[in-house]
Parts: sequence; C-alpha cells; structure tokens
Amino acid sequence: MNIADILENWRNKDLDDDQLNEVRLGLQHGLNAGQINVYAKPDYDWMQMSEIRQGLEHGLTEKQMKVFLDPSIGYDAMRINRMQLEDVNAVNEHAVSDLHRKRIKNVLLIVILMSVGIAGTWAAFHFNDYLHERFQTLNLELTTDSVDIDYGSDFNPDSYIKNATKADNVDLILPDNIDTKKLGKQTAKYVIRNKLKEKDAELTVNVVDNDTPQIYLSTSTVNLTRGQDTFSCRAYLDHATDNADGDLTDQATCTAADESLDTQTITYSVKDSSGNEGTAELTLNYADPEPVATPTPETIIIYQQSPSSSGSSAAGSTTSSTQQVPSGHGSKTYLFADGYTMDSAYSACVADMNTHGGSCTPISDGNGIYTGYRLDY
Repeated sequence: MNIADILENWRNKDLDDDQLNEVRLGLQHGLNAGQINVYAKPDYDWMQMSEIRQGLEHGLTEKQMKVFLDPSIGYDAMRINRMQLEDVNAVNEHAVSDLHRKRIKNVLLIVILMSVGIAGTWAAFHFNDYLHERFQTLNLELTTDSVDIDYGSDFNPDSYIKNATKADNVDLILPDNIDTKKLGKQTAKYVIRNKLKEKDAELTVNVVDNDTPQIYLSTSTVNLTRGQDTFSCRAYLDHATDNADGDLTDQATCTAADESLDTQTITYSVKDSSGNEGTAELTLNYADPEPVATPTPETIIIYQQSPSSSGSSAAGSTTSSTQQVPSGHGSKTYLFADGYTMDSAYSACVADMNTHGGSCTPISDGNGIYTGYRLDY
C-alpha cells in the first residue's frame, strides 16, 4: 500500500490536513503503522502529535511516553517530558558520550541563536504570539438559540450576540443574510477565530407569516329584487391578495344569501398557507318587486234603435262611464274568478253587448283591484 492510500485510511478517521501531515512525516521517517497509531488520533492536535512522533523517532517507546500520552496535556508540557525521557534514554542506551555530544549540539545551538541576535528576538516574539493565540480563550454567546421573525422583515445578526471576544487578533464572522421571503426554519452560523483556532455558534431562524390576506370588493352595498335577481359571490369580488402567497382571488369564498331577509351581511373570507384568515363584508338588501300596474278598463255603451226611429239601427260608443245607460232587462258578469282574463272578459262582454245593447262596465272591489266586467242591458 502506497503512502497516499495509507493517508486516505487515516483521513477517514477524521484527521485534518495538519494531523495527516504528521502521519506523512512519520512514514517518511521510518515509523511503522503501530508506532503511528500511537499518535494518529483526532483527540490530539497536530502539535501534540508532533511531540509524540519525535519521541518515537528518537527511540522512545509507547510505554515510556505513557506519562504524557493524554490529549489534555498541552504540547509544551509534552515537549518537556519528551526531552527529559530522551536524556534518560540517551544515558541508558547511547552512553555518556552520546549524551555529551547531544549537549554539545545544544550548546552550539544556543551559541548560534545568540549570534543571530535580532533573528532570535524576532523568533521569540512570534513564538510568544503563537502561544498567546494557541491558549487564547475565545468567547461567543448568543442571546438565544432560536428566534421567530416576520416574513419579509430585516434580519440583523448583530442583535442576537450576547458576548463575543474582542481583540485585534480575533475576527467575528457573521452569518450570511437570512432569506426572510422564505417561510420555515433556516440556520445562521456565527464564527469567532484567531489564526490558530475558532469557535462557532448557531441560531435557528424561523420565518413566520402573521399577516392576514386582504380582500377587496367592488362595492360595499348591493340592492337586489326578490324573486328576480340572483346574488353572485364572484360578481362583487375584485381581488384577494396575501403578502406571502400572492394572488388568492380564486380561493376566496362568501356566505350564502338568504332571499327571505330584507337586509343581511355577506362575509367574504380567504386563508393563506400559514392559516391566517382575511375577511370583508358586503351589505345585501332585498326588495319586493313593484306591483304590475293594472290598466283602467274601458266602459263601452251601445244604444239600441228606438221603436220610433226609421232605417237601420244605429250604434254609438263612448269611453265615459257617466253616460246615461238605457233601461235594460238585466245584467251579466264576466269574472276573473270564473276563468276570464282582462282581455277575454272584455271581449265576451262587448260581444254580448253588440247583440243586446247596453253597457260593459269594469267591476272593482273598491281598493283599485278589478275583478271582471259586468254587462247591463
């Protein structure tokens, strides 16, 4: 198995790139899989892994290093323990001469560092920065872990920060803007970090719609004639709209009309996808139809020829009911109650009058309602 395959196996153990680099260095420096397994664990950061790797490369065993094989021990404490164990190991395994040579090297290293002067100071300065950032406490606390906001409103991420570390070397990264035109839950992620580490917090943002739909009518009052006009719900609905769902005209309904009532309120209603209901009211008035005007019937009079008159009989007619009616022999009625209509009663009366003479007079009940015709002859 090549190095790439081996590294991929460790990557599957949740090691990041810096930790995988320590695995790569161990392989390149001749450590076997068993030795690498001692430190290739996600609980160690890459600097702790580096101290353990160097100890193994310098001949220490897992048993010897057990005193500092603990993720809770910082890398600097690991380094002190490692160097002490290496010194002891050097005495036991390589004799005093080897230890002497190693110490000479350390002395030479000190001399070199002292000789560079400014370079040493610069390195120390940045090492102090490293230590500061490595052990710096990063605080990030939100006012809540979940919040409801209205549909279409502004999302201000700063307003939900309760506490956050403020320092020149610390960056606070606010979450991307929340789409408040999208109903439902979204996650806003906050991150605070320095050059070496970071901390995050999440806020669940639930976009809700509390606004009721609006219904617009073309009129507020409708007057209809009972028995003739039919009420139509759609006829007076202009449109219905909602801030989130848009046009809801086709979903609007109204209460039924009751023709027996003179005045009533028709309620239009519609609901949006969030269950908010909007309403509008229409006043509906019913009136009875106007009575059909009954035409005033004519009074027809035909005079018969008197016995002393010569020639053929003469007939005359007038529309006045105040004309003198010749004495006759009786009367005959043509009543609507007997099946006559205004026209048929009139025609029958005139036909008989042409035969017998006399007058056709409309019959009234005294209240302006006609009930038929009467022939007087």
